[in-house]
Amino acid sequence: MLDRRRLLSLAPAALATAMWPRRARAVSAGQRRFLFVHAQGGWDPTRIFSPELDNPDIDTEDEASVASQDGLEWVDHPERPEVTAFLQANASRTAFLNGFEVRSITHTRCEQMLMTGSGTAADDWGAILAASSSESLSVPSLVLSGPSYTSTLASSVVRTGTSDQLEDLLSGMALVRSDQAPSLLSASALSAIDRALAARTDGLAAATTGPTARYLEGYARAQTELAELQALGLSLEAPDDVPADCGGVFDQLTMAVNALASGATRCATVQYRGVCGVTFDDHAAIEQHGYHIDGLFAHLAWTLQLMDDTPGPAGGSMADETVIVVLSEMGRHPRINGYGGKDHWTFTSAMLVGGGIAGGRVVGAYDDYFLGRDVDLASGEPTDSGVSLTPAHLGATLLALGDVDPGDWALPEPITALMS
Repeated sequence: MLDRRRLLSLAPAALATAMWPRRARAVSAGQRRFLFVHAQGGWDPTRIFSPELDNPDIDTEDEASVASQDGLEWVDHPERPEVTAFLQANASRTAFLNGFEVRSITHTRCEQMLMTGSGTAADDWGAILAASSSESLSVPSLVLSGPSYTSTLASSVVRTGTSDQLEDLLSGMALVRSDQAPSLLSASALSAIDRALAARTDGLAAATTGPTARYLEGYARAQTELAELQALGLSLEAPDDVPADCGGVFDQLTMAVNALASGATRCATVQYRGVCGVTFDDHAAIEQHGYHIDGLFAHLAWTLQLMDDTPGPAGGSMADETVIVVLSEMGRHPRINGYGGKDHWTFTSAMLVGGGIAGGRVVGAYDDYFLGRDVDLASGEPTDSGVSLTPAHLGATLLALGDVDPGDWALPEPITALMS
């Protein structure tokens, strides 16, 4: 299992986030980046986002209490120090969205609906945001791990896997590490060939018209993009001081931040599968859920500190220019089952952190039976005259934060209560 001492040692980093001298810089919605962190398996909001300690119809934990900071309220527990450390340090730039319904209880179906708002073929929020960017992006949406869905925007998404595949392809190491590694020319010889080809292409382009000229112009653009991708490949390499963990999630989060900071990527996705990859799907022994949650917030604390320390493409810090979207495909049943765990539940919560977010807010709520209440989209308050929240409302909000009209994608009105 993940070393508890390793987790606890990260608490000072989370607290340091609040004390670090940050100079916030206004970032336009069109420049905003997005980091999606997917907690696989379906988490229990009663252990993080929604204190239900006085509700006799919902099974909660012994020793749990309610904590608050800067208007944000959450579930505190002595076995989850990372949660409280993170939220005490970052409540002012963090918002919770409670009580939206995914409307399925199967993992794959819920993941698709969570990321696209649809049960049929559709593009996910990251793909839409990336494809809609006005910037020239070499890797518009980078999926290091976790769910990813495309219908019409597949060319905007690059899925790398978790074993340095992208870096190996961009650096040429994929050839060296293959079973039949070729004999390569020296770096100086390859550079000389590149220069000769570039000069030859430039000369032909200057003297040619018509379709051939357009082909040569396209070739020149491809060479420029190749250079950008190779530079990105170098930036993705994680430094030696990145903490170690079972699934290499710290490495993936580092690569995601580096790619976003490079300006080549607008959206990145990383999956956290719980302590040592056993996921949040706790149908038995629900008490281990707390370790998954605390591990998740340890990763988030480290990532947000890295973003605070990393300059963004628009001139601020990456933390100011990026929305971190933390979500899980479903919730857990309000009652403990016969195996000491909790089964699937269609209502769940999400957390948003960073630029453009109205921090210190809890939007939405659960009723006495842990069903999501209708919400006023402008105030975020539960009301009988409001609307029932679904993943489509979350997606519409993310698109609006990224200067994309949700109506163009047949989505409902965004939750403006979440937007600063």
